[in-house]
Amino acid sequence: ELQLAGNITYAQDPRAWTEYYAKLYGGTFRTDVFHRIGTVVSRDHVREVMLSEDFSLLLATEDFFNVAHMMNIKQSDRYSGTLAIVTKHLNPNLKHFTPRVTRQLSYAADKWLGDLKEPKVAPHLFPFMQSMISKASVSVFLGEVLAQNDSLCESLGRVTAEIGVNLRPNWLMKAFPTFNSLYQKYVFPRKQFVNHHRMNAKKYIMPEVEKRLREQNNPGYERPNDMLQSLIEMYPADGDYEVPYEDYVINWIFMLVFASIHTTTDSSTMVLYWLMKYPQYIDELLEEQKAAIESEGTQGQDPELSFDVIRKLVKLDSFVREVLRHRTVGLSLQHMNINKQDIELSNGIVIPSGEIVYFNSWDVSRATDLQGENAEEFQPWRFVESKKQAVRIGEDHIFFGMGKHACPGRFFAVQEIKTITSLLISRYKMTAANDITLPTTHRGMPTGAIKFEKRDN
Repeated sequence: ELQLAGNITYAQDPRAWTEYYAKLYGGTFRTDVFHRIGTVVSRDHVREVMLSEDFSLLLATEDFFNVAHMMNIKQSDRYSGTLAIVTKHLNPNLKHFTPRVTRQLSYAADKWLGDLKEPKVAPHLFPFMQSMISKASVSVFLGEVLAQNDSLCESLGRVTAEIGVNLRPNWLMKAFPTFNSLYQKYVFPRKQFVNHHRMNAKKYIMPEVEKRLREQNNPGYERPNDMLQSLIEMYPADGDYEVPYEDYVINWIFMLVFASIHTTTDSSTMVLYWLMKYPQYIDELLEEQKAAIESEGTQGQDPELSFDVIRKLVKLDSFVREVLRHRTVGLSLQHMNINKQDIELSNGIVIPSGEIVYFNSWDVSRATDLQGENAEEFQPWRFVESKKQAVRIGEDHIFFGMGKHACPGRFFAVQEIKTITSLLISRYKMTAANDITLPTTHRGMPTGAIKFEKRDN
């Protein structure tokens, strides 16, 4: 990696590195960041690259981190319809799914924290969030019956984190990206934990699939409303998928659940830690929540935190977007030139075929003309009056991408984050048990123990 004065690399300080070279070379420049030559582009070219058919986020991401290969999923192009499935079958049903999500979040919280006759301290929130998110996500993707299976939920919740732990690139993999790709495709799938999670998924999911296939033609059969049922109907058991049907179903489940659970767990953890760092805003969020529940008339119902209540929490939504803005640092959202020819951007910069383009996310998230005054500060209500929701993508908010590769699951993810936060602050008094440290890099994690006490209503 290129270094700053004082031998600071991009990995050590993404902000300092990015700012230094942006000032040295201008907003757009070519450099060696991740042991390969790539082009860094400023916010002026976000739309130009992201909306172009000549650039691919998916292929650029797989070049670094190929989930399908690592989970032993062959012919990954057969599972390229994930975006369409989420858009057609998940997003339109969020209102229907919210009650079950809230039930599973409550179940996981009760199991994790117990009766709280005495305060309980969590050394870190990530495992707690992972437990809650996996329960809620499984209820939507696989149904409430399978969501009751703690072993399955735990397995699907842990698999992404375990891949990260097991995929620790050594100097050879960093220096030779092609070796890294071959390692992920041929060596990584043989790891014992990969086989364990696949077998665990088959053990619990396939009996439910077989049960549905047996009963679907019976009179009075009630169609389950979840993503698993949509998959069964889209891909019948008698189809030709070049792999056994059970493997095809499990492959789809991993492709759908993989990113959903881990990324939402990560973002939920961040939002709660920012709230613990700035606890003075909790009362305002509780007041907003109380007013929304009263206006929707859900007080005392199951659930009080309905879809429409969560939608009215504009201050919480602004808080979430502000946290995501502060996490958008350094270089991100790499796109690959998939055209067989070089591409010239509007500023004259040429992107060779097969080369990666990185976005200067810090330039986007700290620009005062895009974010407002005092862009360096954390201002939780920054977006309340602007009506720029956390899911609203654009040149000023690229956390979820843009164009054809914009994250289709962002609506479900933000709904889960807001529901979890609302549930926890309304039921528990959460306070920092020691110093809270917030990350300065996109992949960094916050630290700090959190004390939970029952809230007196």
